[in-house]
Amino acid sequence: MGYTYILVIWTIVGYTGNMPVSEKYDWRPIGEFYNASDAGKNAQQMCEEAARQLALKPERYRCLKSE
Repeated sequence: MGYTYILVIWTIVGYTGNMPVSEKYDWRPIGEFYNASDAGKNAQQMCEEAARQLALKPERYRCLKSE
């Protein structure tokens, strides 16, 4: 069986508008990609393509391999 890749993004998870303004960031998963013989792409390629379609900068996302 192939690997699963999980797309995680660095995003705001908390915010306070009081002075001083404070933002809290953390990594959050937003999608899972599986190898499929009929897809024409492997899970890692599909994960990276999804990040490109979302216009994510490389430093703001990771495609993590999971077994």
